[in-house]
Amino acid sequence: GNQAKDEKGEDASGRKVFFTLRPKSMGFTQAGVASISRQFVGYALGLDDIEQDFELESWEQLLGKNIYAEVVTKTNLKGLKVNRIARFIKPPRQR
Repeated sequence: GNQAKDEKGEDASGRKVFFTLRPKSMGFTQAGVASISRQFVGYALGLDDIEQDFELESWEQLLGKNIYAEVVTKTNLKGLKVNRIARFIKPPRQR
């Protein structure tokens, strides 16, 4: 995608985004879409098809992996703007 920018249009490259992975939520949503946790692990493992069966032998397999995500700004219940991961994206193919 495009270079990461914040809501002021300034460069946001290298900023940290936190995500809570839920191992018990590695399946699919009620709408049949891969859960955010499943997207994270599947793409970190380099899978082309995250809907296929896969197994994570140890969490250490995820160390040092690059993850691509779509981050959106939403307003929470307290009226504050917060960043949320909308989805994880399949990494671009290396040429």
